[in-house]
Amino acid sequence: MQQLLLLVKNLFKKVAGLFLPREGSLYSPAADVLMAGGASIVCFIVITLFVDKGADMSRFALAVYYIAFLVNYPHFMSSYLLLYSDARHGWGDWKSNRIFALKLWWAGVIVPVFLVAIFVYGLVAEDREFVGSLANIMYFFVGWHYIKQIYGCVIVLSSAKKVYYSALERWSILIPLYSLWAIAYVNANMSGGIGRYFQVAYQEWNIPEGYLYGAYAMLAMSTYVMVAMLVKKYVTEQKGPPIAAIVALISIYLWFIPTFTHPFYAYIIPFFHSLQYLLFVIAYERNHEYASAALPTTSRFNKLTGLGGALFLALPLAAFCLLMYVSPPQSADYLLVLVYGTLAAVSTLLWVKTALVLAVALAIVWYIKRRAKNAGAMWRFVDFFVTAFVLGVLFFQLVPTIFDILVRNHLLPAYLDYQYSMFGVSLYLYFFTVLINVHHYFIDNVIWKSDNPHIRAHLFAPKV
Repeated sequence: MQQLLLLVKNLFKKVAGLFLPREGSLYSPAADVLMAGGASIVCFIVITLFVDKGADMSRFALAVYYIAFLVNYPHFMSSYLLLYSDARHGWGDWKSNRIFALKLWWAGVIVPVFLVAIFVYGLVAEDREFVGSLANIMYFFVGWHYIKQIYGCVIVLSSAKKVYYSALERWSILIPLYSLWAIAYVNANMSGGIGRYFQVAYQEWNIPEGYLYGAYAMLAMSTYVMVAMLVKKYVTEQKGPPIAAIVALISIYLWFIPTFTHPFYAYIIPFFHSLQYLLFVIAYERNHEYASAALPTTSRFNKLTGLGGALFLALPLAAFCLLMYVSPPQSADYLLVLVYGTLAAVSTLLWVKTALVLAVALAIVWYIKRRAKNAGAMWRFVDFFVTAFVLGVLFFQLVPTIFDILVRNHLLPAYLDYQYSMFGVSLYLYFFTVLINVHHYFIDNVIWKSDNPHIRAHLFAPKV
């Protein structure tokens, strides 16, 4: 019995050790593999083998909806924090890094002003076709963003292992990824039918089926070339991409090829994409906070690593399992509409309760920010992600839903109003979601580049 307990104890230590930072990993060996795509591959296998495609997915959909608050929304908002906070000193750096400063102004000012102008035009013109086309434009950018993120995973995770690629090798990785993007987008736009996003109708493009066959042919050939290149690289140089980079590549094939489509799995793909993104964010923030700590130590670095793993692996997965067994309430936007849908009927007591909830929430945020300002790296690390969480709740749910409720109660000026008989009852929720998504892609194309001195300085772990 003692030998068995000792064996279990040693096994537990080995597994726990995989979640601690190690040379050659971006964050930690286990986090790199699970967050880069390993968790999504395991989920795909489980869902494909054990979940009937025709089963009721209402509980699963709600569980995915709620864990979006913990992972999906912070993944979007963290890019805003990196652009407008961490990179704030680069906005006026015209002497030493002019190109990067121009990129910051492009992504941080010009693009959002243009997107807001589109928003205003859609409201004023009440052009149903134009407003609906924004959803299809967003889906186009989604594919581009997903494959570029996978490419970044392969390059960065390989760099952590000191594995580098020539220009030709990089293109042999990129071409199959672009082919996957083409397959996914063409497959979704061959019928020429009407799709709906937040009740807003949009016209799907009527792309000829031949383009799909062409994309499949390109994928087959380019995948063969990519695999041959990786094998040759391993044979000649005795090194190849790490496991985390390989699972990232495999995961995008499962996400984008229609043959692998499963309605349950399709719902959770954005969660895994966000988890993959946050791997880079938590690595950057951990390294940044460790470098700025007054007394950096190995134990502090390990604690920061454990905190990131708890926030974005243990917490969301535990929450998801709980929501699958405990029936979750209706979605947050539904509850807001239910409570505040008719503002004239809202009692004074309800307003008082709402004020108390908001006051408690603001007090918690204020306390964390105060501690982050006066305390060490751990509190600053927490503050970053609490801020991302709060911003996600505000701009993906609370603010747009309240605007939609005000429209239904005729409490907004005419220029902010819309005909919900034409666009449904969630046009602001639609606009906020679409515009944040599209803007996010432009932000990422600036902040995760080698000419960003902040990312270049802190993405890879320091020696501790």
